[in-house]
Amino acid sequence: MGKGLKVYKTRDFIRKSEDGLMNLNLSLKIVRELAEAANFHTEHNILIDVRDTTGMLDIDDLFRVIIEFGRHKDIFRNKIAILMPTDEERLWQAKRACSALANQNFTINYFVSYEDAINWFSIITDFS
Repeated sequence: MGKGLKVYKTRDFIRKSEDGLMNLNLSLKIVRELAEAANFHTEHNILIDVRDTTGMLDIDDLFRVIIEFGRHKDIFRNKIAILMPTDEERLWQAKRACSALANQNFTINYFVSYEDAINWFSIITDFS
C-alpha cells in the first residue's frame, strides 16, 4: 500500500519577522510542531511548499533548522519533498539542506515542479 501525502504550506513552517527576516526561534518551534504532526501521520509523506516565499535564509540559521530536523529524525521516516522557487541561490540552499538531511538518513528531495514532487512520492522506497 502506498503512503499518503500531507501538505504543509510555508506559513505553517517558516516564520519571518515583520521586516521579512526569518525568525529563527519560531521556525525551530515550527519544526518541532511539524515533527509532532508527522508522528500522528506516520503513513504520510510530507510536501513543504516554499515557492511563494521571498528572501534568503542566513546559512547559519538554515543549518540550525536542519539540526532541529535531525533531532526528530526517528519521526520523519517517510519522504519529504520541498517545492522551491526557481531562484538559483535558493535552489543552491535547498541542495545543501537536502544533502545535509540525506546524510542523516532522511529521504528528502527538492523540486520546482509540483508534478515532479508527486511523481517522486509514487516511487516505491524501502524504508527498512
